[in-house]
Amino acid sequence: SENVILLTHSPPKDTLIDITYMGLHVGSESIRRIIEKYQPLISMHGHIHEAQGMDKIGDTVCINCGSLKMNRYAIIEIKDSQVKVELKKF
Repeated sequence: SENVILLTHSPPKDTLIDITYMGLHVGSESIRRIIEKYQPLISMHGHIHEAQGMDKIGDTVCINCGSLKMNRYAIIEIKDSQVKVELKKF
């Protein structure tokens, strides 16, 4: 959906943002199905602190900002339904 942002604690299953240090995909299958069905512009997630990054499911940009405790964050700019993401560490 053009103007929808999905914000959940858990990331979607089988993405670059649900991988643990052990290399396991531990994201949510239900959240992935919601993203696949409704295609929000952006989905934002946490939970897997070590998996700071981005991925796409269809047209949805999926973001894990990482842990602030690990000095990680993201700056997200939306202009004319275009998404620009900068993953940062301070």
